[in-house]
Amino acid sequence: PYDGPDPLKVCDNDGTYDADSSNGTIRLENVPCGNYSITEVTAPQGYLIVTGSQNVTVTDNQTATADFTDSKGCSGCLKICKYEDKNGNGNHTAGEPWLLGWSFNISGPDGYFETVTTGDGQLSDGGLGCGECDYCVTICDLTPGEYNVTEVTPLPEGWTNTDPGGDPPYVKPVVVLCGETSTVEFGNQQECTGCLKICKYEDKNGNGKRDYGEPYLSGWNFTVTDSQGNSWNVTTGNGQLSDSGLGCGECDYCVTICDLTPGEYSVTEVTPLPEGWTNTDPGDGSLKKMVTVECGKTSTVEFGNQGPCSGCLKIYKYEDRDGDHQKDYGEPYLSGWEFTVTDSQGNSWSGTTNRDGYVTICDLATGQYNVTETQKDGWTNTDPGDGSLKKTVTVECGRTTTVKFGNQRPCSGCLKIYKYEDKNGNGRKDWGEPYLSGWEFTVIDSQGNSWSGTTNRDGYVKICALVPGQYNVTETSKYGWTNTDPRGTPPSKLVEVRCGSTTTVKFGNQREYRPPCANATSESPNSTLTEALGEGDMSSVTNTTNTTGEMSAGYGSHQGS
Repeated sequence: PYDGPDPLKVCDNDGTYDADSSNGTIRLENVPCGNYSITEVTAPQGYLIVTGSQNVTVTDNQTATADFTDSKGCSGCLKICKYEDKNGNGNHTAGEPWLLGWSFNISGPDGYFETVTTGDGQLSDGGLGCGECDYCVTICDLTPGEYNVTEVTPLPEGWTNTDPGGDPPYVKPVVVLCGETSTVEFGNQQECTGCLKICKYEDKNGNGKRDYGEPYLSGWNFTVTDSQGNSWNVTTGNGQLSDSGLGCGECDYCVTICDLTPGEYSVTEVTPLPEGWTNTDPGDGSLKKMVTVECGKTSTVEFGNQGPCSGCLKIYKYEDRDGDHQKDYGEPYLSGWEFTVTDSQGNSWSGTTNRDGYVTICDLATGQYNVTETQKDGWTNTDPGDGSLKKTVTVECGRTTTVKFGNQRPCSGCLKIYKYEDKNGNGRKDWGEPYLSGWEFTVIDSQGNSWSGTTNRDGYVKICALVPGQYNVTETSKYGWTNTDPRGTPPSKLVEVRCGSTTTVKFGNQREYRPPCANATSESPNSTLTEALGEGDMSSVTNTTNTTGEMSAGYGSHQGS
């Protein structure tokens, strides 16, 4: 309830009206319509006038109301915060940080004036509790009433006030209430810059965009120009940023320029381009791209160029064993075969297949090439097999073209001739019958050509490089042996040699057995011995005849009489 002096003086522009008060309300009736200013002039002892003058408008048959607040033995706090208005919208947005070290002047009732600085986050001893006051400044024990908070100028270099904004002085009014903390915020934006990252890539397939595996290139020059005509010349490859630049991620072989005012920039590739290179991105002949630099960000622009277009030829040589004009499973590749590659201008390259059966020739301009095989004696070309020994192939940009040639060896076969001891004389090789070494065989073809050989310790002789066809195989007989496979004289067999295979033939012989000295007489003491041992053994035989007509002979470790 109002307990002040009575009557109150309520004045308008024409004079003074008196009115009685009850319950803290003053009601004036029959007031002429118009605009009025209502000011609380004095307050009772122990009260502080909080509300200043108020303006009201009185209209016909309406009641205009003005509320005034006084405080009694009470104080409040004032909290001042400075934030970085990164987006410059004049409002504190989530993520925009509070700033320390900013100064403000505070003026208030009864000539109050104080200068404070953000950043201490502290309250005076008699102040209220502090919640989120980091980098703000709070002043307490203030008489409730209206205060003006003014940001101290000049501002730090590179900063602009955005809240409240406009021209200085930057002032905000605030009312301090009894027992409360009133907060006022100011926003400033730092001069905004951004970065521009320029990358040059090798557009290997020439499709005008960077694909996986296409590398960035160093040493390419660009000119960057802003809307005012200011320009910068840069070269890819350093991967560096200016000292005040933003962070750099994948900047290898790119170049980044920072401290750029936000706005539109043109980036132009410097000509002439290196010999043999063509711009494919943007690829419209302008060699220029427009890019927008944004505040606090790095804008990236890429240019693509395709290098001198070339490809490779990989030439294989295989042995076409079955002569079917194609490489089949199991047919080996061949080393040591020479090929010549010729382009449409008559330029030529040559190479020889390696141990893996191929030769690769690279750095060939795109187009058609003739690949020609150098023939070898004794071989027949089967792929292509048309007698030309040549194939025409197309080399494509950035690719390896493969071509294969097939050759067949001269068609031949082998003969493998076995000699075995036919102990039981049944004309076939049985288990346990050994093979014999040292037996000579002669092979004769239909033209009368002949080959000969002697069985080795494993009992066979192998004769190869025989043209397919029929051959007569004849054994050279030995004394003391009887031919049982085949029978007859001379012991021979007719066999057929086939291309790429080995034909096997066996001959069997049985030792002859004669009782020693069965037919010896005094007239011819050596006849039976000669037959028993064999004529070829006689050089090792010594004969003696005693007075009774008996004969003894010594042959190696054997004794006979």
